[in-house]
Amino acid sequence: MKRMKSATMNKAKVILTSAVMSTLMAASAFAGTWTHTYTSPDGESATYSTLWCYIKDDGTYAQNEWVQDADGTWYWVEFDCTLPVTSGISTDGFLYDSDGRYIPMEGRFFPTVEQASAVTVGMSYDQVLAILGQEHVRSDNHIVFTNEGITSYAVCTWFFGANGKYRLEFVNGAVSDIYGYLH
Repeated sequence: MKRMKSATMNKAKVILTSAVMSTLMAASAFAGTWTHTYTSPDGESATYSTLWCYIKDDGTYAQNEWVQDADGTWYWVEFDCTLPVTSGISTDGFLYDSDGRYIPMEGRFFPTVEQASAVTVGMSYDQVLAILGQEHVRSDNHIVFTNEGITSYAVCTWFFGANGKYRLEFVNGAVSDIYGYLH
C-alpha cells in the first residue's frame, strides 16, 4: 500500500512540475522585450536602425503607454509603437526625455505662456530660472575651447503643458536663442 501511494505521489509531482514549467516557459517566450522590428497587425514588418519598439508580455506592441524596463526605468512609447526621439509630455501628463525615460516633476512645474513671454535674449540662466523654474530637460551641455577662450553651451527645454514648449540656448550663461512655440 505504501508503494502504491508513493508512486501516485511521485506521478502527481511530475505532472504538477511539468505544468508549472510549461507555464513558465510559455510566459518567458513572450516576456516584454525591446526590438528594432515592428510587425503590423496585417503582417507587414519594418526594421529600424535607431528606433526601438517594446513587445509586451501578451505579444502586442506597447503604444501610447508607459513600460517599465528590467532595471526599473519607466519609458514612454509613442502612438507609432516606438520610443520618442525628442522630449515631451505623455498623454497622461508626465514628462519624458529624448530617449523616452520618465522625468520626475519634483522641483519642476509647468510655467504659463505669460511667464514664457517674459524671457528674452541676453537674460542669465538664473533670471530664466526665476521666471520659468527648473528646466524640464537639459539636452545639451558642453564647454568649447576656442582661441578667444572658453565658451559654455547649454540647451534647456521647458514645457507649458498642452500650450507648447520653449527650447532655450545658453552661451556663457545667457540666453542666446529662443526656439519653440506657444499656443
